[in-house]
Amino acid sequence: MYYIGITLAFILEIIVFVCFACIGFLIPIPFALQLILSLILLGCLIAFWGLYMSPKASKKLSRPHYYLAKIAIYSAAAIVILYTQNKVLGLLFIAVTVVDELVLLKKHSSQ
Repeated sequence: MYYIGITLAFILEIIVFVCFACIGFLIPIPFALQLILSLILLGCLIAFWGLYMSPKASKKLSRPHYYLAKIAIYSAAAIVILYTQNKVLGLLFIAVTVVDELVLLKKHSSQ
């Protein structure tokens, strides 16, 4: 079950990165600026994730701060899905994320 959880977490992270980059395209500005903003947002998220949230992060966040950052980032992705797709996909994303986090948290708590 743990390996399914990790695989699902990786897939959810990819979705989050794509959604985060899409934020730039939701702002009513010229396309070139949308593209630049999207690349900047994606770059910032990749840098933040790599420095503070990845399993091999050099400066890991404490557990409460990790989950606060994760909630903020995943909430932004959920809002993008709700705004650009439909409520069913948005709610499905939220439900799968919560269940997956509970599975992974249970594994970490038992170690």
